Amino acid sequence: EAMTLGHRVAVMRDGELQQCDTPQELYDRPKNAFVAGFIGSPAMNLFEGRLSGSPVTLNIGSQQVVLPQTVLEEHRGLASFVGRKVVVGIRPEDLPASSDDRIGDVLWGDVQLVEALGSEMLVHFSIDVEPITVDDSSPAAQQATLREGIAGSGDFVARVSPRQRVVAGGRLAMAVDPSRIEFFEPDTGLAIRN
Repeated sequence: EAMTLGHRVAVMRDGELQQCDTPQELYDRPKNAFVAGFIGSPAMNLFEGRLSGSPVTLNIGSQQVVLPQTVLEEHRGLASFVGRKVVVGIRPEDLPASSDDRIGDVLWGDVQLVEALGSEMLVHFSIDVEPITVDDSSPAAQQATLREGIAGSGDFVARVSPRQRVVAGGRLAMAVDPSRIEFFEPDTGLAIRN
């Protein structure tokens, strides 16, 4: 309701202000992993990644996404994370289903469940990396969760067109637009930007 009715929205956690901004800015540019996971339904997919090499590549489990210079310029702080882990965030709608012959980066997932909602489908999938959840308990618990991840179902969500042929038990290729990826520091949960 706050996102629909408010001109500015304040996100609080344990009595501490996390971010106060317009609804769209909260959604598009969360200041930390808590806000990223709190705003949006379904929530932003959060998982561990590692940056490597030249060109700078984001390793997501056994899969890779090359980060173009425009992304590195937008997130200048990423330079200090090459060779290190980061928390990666991708919204479900930023993982559209892709055809196999698409040129560019594709993330493959094993489909666990398909929720057909008429105008869209929510596809629950797993990849070979554990999800990171940000609970709303103490800051110390949040930091431990961000550092270690949570052993869980490996459940991530993509929002795709109902015209796609997706079935539970199958594989789904999802186009990845690197400009739509958010990056967070693993120890603090703060967004990595400039």
